[in-house]
Amino acid sequence: MLGHLPVGMYKKNVMERTNYNRYVFKALEAYPYELAETMEALNYALSYDTDNVKALCFMGKVYAEQLGDYEMAKSYFEQALENGLEMPYIYPDYIATLILNEDLIEAQKVLEYARKVKGSNKAVLYNLQSWLFEQWRQYKMAIKAMEQVKVHATMPITKTMPSGKLSVLRRSCPKRARRGKTAPNWGGIMGVHRSWRVGADCKSVVLDRVGSNLTTPTITFYPGG
Repeated sequence: MLGHLPVGMYKKNVMERTNYNRYVFKALEAYPYELAETMEALNYALSYDTDNVKALCFMGKVYAEQLGDYEMAKSYFEQALENGLEMPYIYPDYIATLILNEDLIEAQKVLEYARKVKGSNKAVLYNLQSWLFEQWRQYKMAIKAMEQVKVHATMPITKTMPSGKLSVLRRSCPKRARRGKTAPNWGGIMGVHRSWRVGADCKSVVLDRVGSNLTTPTITFYPGG
């Protein structure tokens, strides 16, 4: 016995894990120039392990970024969350997909939770927060969020990235409030809605925040500017 598994079963599990990780690496190597090879490799990885969080997340990214099928992409991201709620790499592309699909309230809820996940890239999340506020034409809030990107950036080159975006946002900020989409009644500095609470069970938090009837990392996904 090795742990609680027989030696033969343990070796089989290791072999299967090696195989599906190998296919995930093949997908990473092929993307984005060889999409057919990428999809084939991801399908092989998921045939070995249907709960492979990395493969599910990557599949969601392909559907959103390359095919524009945001609902299918959401379903893959949500499957990934069911099996790896505390995996920080799931959230950036998932949130971006929600924004592109105009699920703005849902995106805000997931974003608030993602900030609490250990190891999450706060600079990327504040970049997404700025983009989200921009969709609501809340330009002053978008500027505040973008300023936080520089605060939380861990690499010197990342600290210089928000400068161009900040100038665009400042030019977009109207003297008077424009008509259009408006954000909910925010409470807190970066906009935490008063009705959103963090429960004890992490999985129930996401289900409560995103909705119980769920239909479901790079920065090239995000808008330029």
